[in-house]
Amino acid sequence: MMTSTISPLALPKGTRKQCELCQKPARLQCLQCRVTFYCDPDHQAADWVGIHQEVCPRLAWMRRPAPPLVLQADRDAHHAQARLRMEELLGVCREVARGKLGEGRHQEALPALQLALACGLELFGPGAIPLVPLYLMLGRAYMGLGRLGRARVYLSDAEWSMLQNPGCERVLLHQLHRTLGCLHTSTGDLESALFHLATDVYHATEEFGLESTVPCGGYFLMAEVFRRQEKKQVARSLYSQVATTWHSHLTKLCEPYLSSGSSPLQPPFDHTQLVESDRMLRSMLALEGEEEEEEKEKEEEKEEPSSERDNQGVLLNHSLAMLWFLAGDAQQVLELGRGALQGAGSIQSLLRLAGSQDPEPMQTQEPSGALGPQDLVP
Repeated sequence: MMTSTISPLALPKGTRKQCELCQKPARLQCLQCRVTFYCDPDHQAADWVGIHQEVCPRLAWMRRPAPPLVLQADRDAHHAQARLRMEELLGVCREVARGKLGEGRHQEALPALQLALACGLELFGPGAIPLVPLYLMLGRAYMGLGRLGRARVYLSDAEWSMLQNPGCERVLLHQLHRTLGCLHTSTGDLESALFHLATDVYHATEEFGLESTVPCGGYFLMAEVFRRQEKKQVARSLYSQVATTWHSHLTKLCEPYLSSGSSPLQPPFDHTQLVESDRMLRSMLALEGEEEEEEKEKEEEKEEPSSERDNQGVLLNHSLAMLWFLAGDAQQVLELGRGALQGAGSIQSLLRLAGSQDPEPMQTQEPSGALGPQDLVP
């Protein structure tokens, strides 16, 4: 994180150094790569935490002037190598940003996303389809920070890029409509939010199938909107759909281990998917607990048998226990499994396997804060 101060007067005539984050005139220079500049120490520290510590050596090679090459073949080889390194840099920035967004660290994700977008524009040009996922992630980050106007700008860029390239993949269509649904939810336009989320579910189901967990994020967000509209029965039905689908999916993943008495050597998902799935299931479990408390206070006004609500809580606890069993965290399995013991018989097999393991929990960052709509976008 060491920097040196630069003087504008010492720069060659016509040269102007800009801050990596805000493009204001820079007065600090990274001492490691010597090709990255900042306007103040705060922006330098934010960029270091966000992405620069991961890509500093790559930037040193890419941003220095190309050596004088006489032969065209040498110039072509240098250009191809530079393009390959930029593609690698784009991939690193995208993965770092995805991980930070999944953990709800929206401010930290911005430097990685801004650098990724700069690389994408240089590689593909404006309006290209590969830029759409970057625009969507930038929209999520700014929604998480409450800067909805800025989020709307990037989502408009994503829509325009897709309009210029008809015949886009359904994966991008589902991601675009889910992000737009989140934006309209944040602005309070609930009818538009439901339209986009329903379109998201349609494209996700067409692409991944009815039994996939991918559409569950759209169902969950629709349930949140219906709950805000005081349509509790509809919301409860959607929550039930999400819980049932996730329980069925995780049960199938756990079956081979339960039948063989072994434990997974490697999770069938990455850390970001684990955090996002855990947050969604825990959010529904918390809502179940809140509604159960409300119904206990108004027993005479119950709308459904309490046993049905108990079963829903057991289902969610069981799903969370299976999720962390696949992640290799025996301690989490034991804690969550005890909450589901009364209604799920197969949880006992999970607990026996978890109890036989060395309960050293996997090093993961616990999600902080409430689950926001932007956190459910893939």
